[in-house]
Amino acid sequence: IVTNNGLVGVGNIVPKVKLDLRSDSLDNAIGLGTTSLSAATAGAGAMRYYPYNGGSDLQYSDGVKWISIFVAPQKASVIAQLRSAQTISAKTETIIRNWTEIEDVTSSFNPTTGAFIAPRDGIYSFVMTLNFVTGTILSGSYIQVQFVDASNSSSVKVIRSFGESTRTSQAGIIQTSTLKLAKGETVMPQVYYTFQNSGSRALRIDANQNNPNGGFNNLMIIEH
Repeated sequence: IVTNNGLVGVGNIVPKVKLDLRSDSLDNAIGLGTTSLSAATAGAGAMRYYPYNGGSDLQYSDGVKWISIFVAPQKASVIAQLRSAQTISAKTETIIRNWTEIEDVTSSFNPTTGAFIAPRDGIYSFVMTLNFVTGTILSGSYIQVQFVDASNSSSVKVIRSFGESTRTSQAGIIQTSTLKLAKGETVMPQVYYTFQNSGSRALRIDANQNNPNGGFNNLMIIEH
C-alpha cells in the first residue's frame, strides 16, 4: 500500500515510516545487495551488503566513503560459587570443580569441571577467593592458587605464606590476574597447599550463602 502522504507498506496497511515492512508475519527481512557505486555517488545514508575474502559486512555511505557497521560481540562474564562440601588433599595440585554457576552469558564456563573456554582471542580477568576451615597451620607453609591451561602448565600463580610458628587458624587466599587467551583456549582454577603434611582440609562452605560459613569461595571471570 502507498498512503496519500507517500508512506509505503509491504504486508502492513498502516505504514508509519517511508518504507514499513513490520507485520505479524516472520517474513519481514530486507534484502540488501552489493553495488559498484561509490559512496559519494550512492549518497549519504545509502546501505549495501559487502562480501570480502574471509567475511562480509553491512556498510553505509557517509557521502564520502563506505563505512562498516560494527556490532560488538557479547563479552564473557562468569560468576560462580562453591556451595557444596569439598575437601582438598594436602600437597596435591587439585583442579577446583563443582561450582554453582550464578551467571555465564556466553556459556563459556563448565561449572562441573571448572573449565573456562575463551570464546574469542582477547584479554580476560580472573578473580578467585578460597577459604579453608580452621585447623593447624604448619610454620613456613603456604597456599598457592593458579589458573592452568588444558596441558596443565601454569598460567598465573598467587601464593600466600605463613609465619615461622605453627598455629591453629583458617587459611584463605584471593587471586586477581589477567590473561591473554586465544579463542578455544581452556583454563581451570587449581589449588596447592603445604600447611599440613598429609590428609585433606575442607573448604569453608555452606549451601546457604547467608550462613556464617557461606560465601567465602567465589570465582569471577570478565572478558575485556
